[in-house]
Amino acid sequence: MTERVDIVKDLLILKYKGQSKITVEGYAGYFVVKKNGDIKFNALQYPLALSSMITCELSDPFKVFQRKLSDSTSKITRRSPDFKTINNSLFMYIKKQIFKDPSFGVKLLAANKKKDKEVMKALIVEFFENWVEQLKLDIAVEDMSYLDFSKQVSTFSTTEDILSVLSREDLKNLSEAYPIVDPINGKSITSFAIGEEIYFTVLKFSNDESRSKIVEAFPESFDESGENTQPLVGKLISKELVEDIGNEFMLVKISCKGVYFKAIIYTNMNIKIPTVNVPKTPSPFINNDSGRNESKHHRNFQEYEKSGSDKKSKINFFDLLIAMTFVGAAAIVIMIIINFFS
Repeated sequence: MTERVDIVKDLLILKYKGQSKITVEGYAGYFVVKKNGDIKFNALQYPLALSSMITCELSDPFKVFQRKLSDSTSKITRRSPDFKTINNSLFMYIKKQIFKDPSFGVKLLAANKKKDKEVMKALIVEFFENWVEQLKLDIAVEDMSYLDFSKQVSTFSTTEDILSVLSREDLKNLSEAYPIVDPINGKSITSFAIGEEIYFTVLKFSNDESRSKIVEAFPESFDESGENTQPLVGKLISKELVEDIGNEFMLVKISCKGVYFKAIIYTNMNIKIPTVNVPKTPSPFINNDSGRNESKHHRNFQEYEKSGSDKKSKINFFDLLIAMTFVGAAAIVIMIIINFFS
């Protein structure tokens, strides 16, 4: 019987809500952890008297939870300005804790791999113990690939205004896509240059011909039902700020295997950066038939370096000898002058 191996997803998303048992303050936030332990976070501390303003629920999909948490933070800090200062201090505390314990993210990943939520709770309570005492906590966990995360982003960021733009006359015949989101190490779409490669996932094909071209080119990236299951890479061919929506969104077009895709992206969203292997520059001393010339050149260079080093050592020795002679002669002259006048 083959043992089942759990595949580690690209991102661990841990949402939490709780309150101190000895104060009248509540807490809400999240940690997003990459496979290597890198962490992105957000957190909110608020007075329990204003808990009705905290609309994020642990059952919400992460992108909904994230948006509601941001909205709740704005409401709380407007209603209670003192909590703006408190939350700034909380942010600094979290950053310092992550710096002090770089393995915190890895510990969360290890506990999640064992599906042990109690250990994950204990890790977070311990993480905050120098900030808040006796923290009672509830958590929810989502394991996601970059592709799944990107699809969730596209689902919960597509408003009616965006849909109306995507239906524009010059766009209506293009397939729909969304760039792969990397919330920790990515960069804004505004930083991508036209012609640069970009990872993306297919949301919807405009016609069967486009579907056939892409599926035939990347058969392993689609399942039997035609769902895109692995990121694709295309070329960014245009970027455009859409005034009807505002400066926070950018319309992009992506080309891949002769098929054109459209997407509207939140400019503050971090997009995954394609990794390109830089080819090694061939040595001018390499012979096409063998590497003898390179080896010969390498040996000659080593011999030249050794010879130069020997010469340098000899020059330094003679320089030192001459300098010592002059110093000695000067000392003798000084002694003669002193004896002459004494």
